[in-house]
Amino acid sequence: MSLFYRRSIQEMLSHCSYFLSKEQLETLVKNLNLENEKSLHAQWELAVLYALSASGLMEHEPDYKRKPDIRWTSRNSLHEFIADVRTVSDEGYEKENPREFYRRELYRQTKKAGLDPSFFRDEPGHAMEGNNFRDRKVKLLYPPVNEYKRLFNADFFNFIQRIKNNQPGYDEIRLQGGNFDVKVIYQVQQGSIRIGGGNISYTVPYSATRNPVFHALKDKANQLKRAEYQGVKGVILTDGGCQMLNNGFRSPTGETYTDEDIILRFLKGRKSISFVMTIFTKRENHLYSQLEPLRIRAKLFANPDADFLLPNTCKNALMEMPRFIPEPKLNGDNAARHLKQGWDGPEKGWYGGTKITSGSFMNKIYISSRSLAELLSQQISLEKFCEINNLNGDQGNILNLWLNQGLGISNVAFERHENQDDDHVVLTYEPDFSLKKYEMPKHGLRRLIYNLWQKLNYFRPKQK
Repeated sequence: MSLFYRRSIQEMLSHCSYFLSKEQLETLVKNLNLENEKSLHAQWELAVLYALSASGLMEHEPDYKRKPDIRWTSRNSLHEFIADVRTVSDEGYEKENPREFYRRELYRQTKKAGLDPSFFRDEPGHAMEGNNFRDRKVKLLYPPVNEYKRLFNADFFNFIQRIKNNQPGYDEIRLQGGNFDVKVIYQVQQGSIRIGGGNISYTVPYSATRNPVFHALKDKANQLKRAEYQGVKGVILTDGGCQMLNNGFRSPTGETYTDEDIILRFLKGRKSISFVMTIFTKRENHLYSQLEPLRIRAKLFANPDADFLLPNTCKNALMEMPRFIPEPKLNGDNAARHLKQGWDGPEKGWYGGTKITSGSFMNKIYISSRSLAELLSQQISLEKFCEINNLNGDQGNILNLWLNQGLGISNVAFERHENQDDDHVVLTYEPDFSLKKYEMPKHGLRRLIYNLWQKLNYFRPKQK
């Protein structure tokens, strides 16, 4: 699934068509339809163009010998800036630390052996690369991916056989070699509780310069230098699955850096860049309430030593951007993972979920309209339709239960969700005596009413 809802992306495209050329639109649409990691940057670039156009005049890729992504001009034409957009991820860290590959392989090997993979976890050792206390990187001690059989060796398979033979509640093995050190643990868990693998975080920066944020800023600064433009220049970083962009954690020992530390380090003494802005998604967690929806958040870092200082008009336009960017569907990390694994596209849709309300005389169920359309067109099975809409509970299919209780459909409504990728068909169920046995009416109160109305000469049977 994409970062934003598909309907929102199309709406932004339509709006930006007023100031983008046909060729620029074709390039954006092509990249969006790639439905892979490259399309994530296209989504963010489109969102930035869309949001900034709300407060000023936009130009995409103006020709200054080297074309920046954006030229923004205030409506009174007094202030302007150019900027490049860069989507930052932890992909470099992931390549150096193939944790996900080895966890998938552990899952595959244990399942192939006929054991429950959820009872296994791995705990790799780690080393700190670098001699200086505050200029290091974490390296998980896995072997290179092309040498994975060194980990899944004869000792590992003897361990698996030992578990199959003895069926212990707990067992472990430590697998070591020239450049790897990994403990594999087997622990039987009760109920639905499962324990994942454990390792030190390798995406937390232990160096102010050897990290994806600093590398992205340095790269963009060098590109902007080649633009023949005298004025305010900036870099806008967007979240493509970069932990440090939305996590301001600093270790108690002071050996790690926050995004602010890294950006201020980059700006120090760099007069050509007037500002850096970060845009990311964040979900607020409240102790006594449900999770809040994902929101767009932003941080702006103005460079007080720049050759061209950032005017307040430009600051206001930049900080207003989160108000205009549509509600995200996923955070940057999950969007990147989904796109990497091919989980995006119109045929890989997002379903809006199910809601049921029950009352004394009436029940309502909100069903995904997308799943209903797919069921009627035979693109999905009835079993899949029930799974999508959570119709099968502990007592069986909820609609079957209502039908057996003599409840029939009394109303059908459609609930549209403009900024999401699915709508709801709302079915209202009420007692229907075409579906149930006759019942004794509530006699006492009705007899009293009848006698009263007779005295008033008011009661008449309904005419046909």
